Amino acid sequence: MAEALRIAIFSAQYLPHIGGVESYTRNLAVTLIGMGHKPVVVTCNCDSLPSREVTDDGIEVVRLPCFPLLGGRFPVSRFGRAYRSMLRALDGECFDGVLVNTRFYPHSICGLRFARRHHLTPIVLDHGSQYLTFGNAVLDVFVRAYEHIITSIAKRFHPVFCGVSKKSLDWLRQFGISGIDILPNAIDVDAYCSNASNRDFRAELGVGTDSVLACFVGRLIPEKGIDSLLAAMKQLNETPVKLVVAGDGPLRELMDSTPENVSYVGPLRPADVSSLLQAADVLCLPTRSEGFCTTLLESSACGTPAIIPLVGGVDEVFGEEDCGFLLDGCAPDQIAAAIRVACASKAETRQKNFLVRSNYVGVAFPLTGVCRGFVSSFGYCFLQK
Repeated sequence: MAEALRIAIFSAQYLPHIGGVESYTRNLAVTLIGMGHKPVVVTCNCDSLPSREVTDDGIEVVRLPCFPLLGGRFPVSRFGRAYRSMLRALDGECFDGVLVNTRFYPHSICGLRFARRHHLTPIVLDHGSQYLTFGNAVLDVFVRAYEHIITSIAKRFHPVFCGVSKKSLDWLRQFGISGIDILPNAIDVDAYCSNASNRDFRAELGVGTDSVLACFVGRLIPEKGIDSLLAAMKQLNETPVKLVVAGDGPLRELMDSTPENVSYVGPLRPADVSSLLQAADVLCLPTRSEGFCTTLLESSACGTPAIIPLVGGVDEVFGEEDCGFLLDGCAPDQIAAAIRVACASKAETRQKNFLVRSNYVGVAFPLTGVCRGFVSSFGYCFLQK
């Protein structure tokens, strides 16, 4: 397909909301624009932002009215005059393809209906590898039932299903779905590293070169394991390590009573995240659920080893190389032990990681290559019409 494609990307959450899906969507859109295509991100307006605009990076974004339930973690479409008017305007435009990020949100069904009205076979891209958890056993039972219900609704639209990792494709089988392809997270290594800001986190936080600078970058939600990480840091009072937590979310209140060896810097701009990862000696991400971890790709591009459990597509990023420290679980004792090992061997580990991983990530997960695969998948969709 040499001609430019106009592609609607339905993603319930998008920047400035922080998360892997949001980063995936932004990276995909920017690269598609660079390839001559015309993506339009259709998302939920959780932050009272302009309803339609072209962002500084050239991405056209449409934000539909919503109720930002659970602090924006679960946006629900707010049907009304403004919502219907914006959809009618979109329906009056021509599109060549529709991508729906995840099966989980009511917004996803909106994207599938949009594809049907345009007589297009949509791609549904799954980003998970296990049931979503809200950290509440009773609520999680209903969440699992809900996921099966909304997936059964999504299947009625006969989309093409893909996953961001092998684990995501395996997870789709839990719902009786056979995915056709893997469209992994990807990164432009040179651009990501060179676009770092000038922010000096070591100087800002008073962390000397003789101390280990660890970081957590992500949403402050139960499945990211931030509670276990903070508990682990309480065991490391005698270890020369400083943890920097960057992000925001429902567990933000945990940052009000952190140990002295933890500093909270709030949500960061992408350029500042790149600076933090390049300054850090190790990334700590004791996540309980992942599809394909964008932050792990970013830390690897920066040559920063990671402490992370073997979940989702982590093993696909690690490959056969030594990318850091794999955890058997998310218990505080396990995390603390891994941080101690990282502190004891930080120079050797980081040097090896920088020499091997930055090259590996750029070759194994090139952003333009993934986008070509994405566009090729639309060719498959055209055959299904």
